[in-house]
Amino acid sequence: MIKNIRNVVILFPFLLLSSCFNTAKSNLEIYFSPNIKKHLITEINSAKNSIDIAIYVFTDRDVADALNRIAKRGVKVRVLFGETSDQFSSSVDESLVPEIEKKKDGIHKFESDGIMHNKFAVIDENTVITGSYNWTYSANAKNNENLIIIRDNSQIARKYEDEFTRLWRRGRTLKTVIAKGKVNFNNPADVKMHVGEYVNGVGIVENVGYSKRSGTYFLNFGAGRGGFTIVIFRRTASAYKNNRGSIFNLKGKTVKCYGKIKYYKKYGYEIILNNYKNLELLND
Repeated sequence: MIKNIRNVVILFPFLLLSSCFNTAKSNLEIYFSPNIKKHLITEINSAKNSIDIAIYVFTDRDVADALNRIAKRGVKVRVLFGETSDQFSSSVDESLVPEIEKKKDGIHKFESDGIMHNKFAVIDENTVITGSYNWTYSANAKNNENLIIIRDNSQIARKYEDEFTRLWRRGRTLKTVIAKGKVNFNNPADVKMHVGEYVNGVGIVENVGYSKRSGTYFLNFGAGRGGFTIVIFRRTASAYKNNRGSIFNLKGKTVKCYGKIKYYKKYGYEIILNNYKNLELLND
């Protein structure tokens, strides 16, 4: 008799877990890093009607490209970024196509009232993607992360969708504010006036820096943190070199660039170049 009771006690947590998550009705997949991004992109590509995303940090351009593709074919895509998104210089908010609705967390305030730390997506109101995995290069290739996919369970999906709706209603719409005229990249005061705005700017590149480790180029228009820099990450740099030639050749040249000016305490004033076509050489 005691033996039977012990078996019931041991089985009870598993029965409870099954009841909570309806595993009998779900198609559940669990992945661990590294290289779990491919599973995320596969699910994104499967979307037919909608995908709602609440993501703390989103910097992976491959995932952004997948979202851009489905949005262009008519899938309704909404992305809620964490308040800290601007703290990450490679955030993809600028590279998402206009068809995608974007908001920033409007409930929490970074460093004073908590953060929106979610990493989940709801696809077609029927599939949930969740886990510890931020949508970043490091999360895919370096960190210890997990990704959980729960398919064909509208009950679980509804729970996540309700939470997304709560956050979305309080979110702040990310708008593209384009400054009038041309900003002088060699004038720190002019650059500072337009932080947070998309600009068309012109300036003479004083020097070109390069990080061999990350494959990143830096077009510097002034010295130190008070100066201004156009940052070109590896992927955009490769596209530029394939179509326009060496980036080092821009030293001493006048260039025109379109992008959003951001300020980071660690780096200073920057534009992250997301499309090589947004950088033009004005003299040669």
